[in-house]
Amino acid sequence: MNKRRTLLESFDNAINGIIIAFKTQRNMKIHFIIAFAILFLTIVFKLNKIETILVLICVGLVITTELINTAIENAIDLIAKEFEPKAKIAKDVAAGAVLVSALMSLTIGYFLFYDKIKLPIELTLKHIRGISFHVVFLSLIIVAMVIIVVKAITNRTKFMQGGMPSGHSALAFAAATAILMLTNNLIIVSLALFLALLVLESRIEAKIHTVWETLVGAIIGVLVTLLIFKIK
Repeated sequence: MNKRRTLLESFDNAINGIIIAFKTQRNMKIHFIIAFAILFLTIVFKLNKIETILVLICVGLVITTELINTAIENAIDLIAKEFEPKAKIAKDVAAGAVLVSALMSLTIGYFLFYDKIKLPIELTLKHIRGISFHVVFLSLIIVAMVIIVVKAITNRTKFMQGGMPSGHSALAFAAATAILMLTNNLIIVSLALFLALLVLESRIEAKIHTVWETLVGAIIGVLVTLLIFKIK
């Protein structure tokens, strides 16, 4: 009986560790959001058994390395009360392990989903690439209006100073989405997306917005812009 209780307690402690990592680590929240999105796409595109197993391995690998990284960081912070070069090396190496697992998973995901999403994307882009540039400005204006309405509903009176959702993220991703709709140049599209991600990251780092607020803003920007381009 005692052994069974100990096993249950160990299991409970393990779950508690995952919950703590999710609550305290920004990157863990991002990993979970991406994992849910990837698993949803796995169902939508009806991946076969082998492909699904690969997806699950990738998702599990990234989350596991992030958990290990979190454990290492907390252990080092507990031991090293002052700055230690070796402590920094240990943290950097642990973070590097997360990066390697994420890049490997991204590469595998690319090969798994590319053929399945290529045709729908090409058809959509072919339909909307003839739209004039004034639609971009219209999209940004409408996105800003949507953000203002949402902030009003959530009792936030200042558009540019925090709250749900992030206006900066919404406008940045609206602009990036519009650029995607208007050009075939991969470099320009990649640069636009990179700049939008930098805006999102800067709002989080400055503690003006939470991860959720920036993600909701980004989603609003993307969806509203896509809707406007589709209508036009």
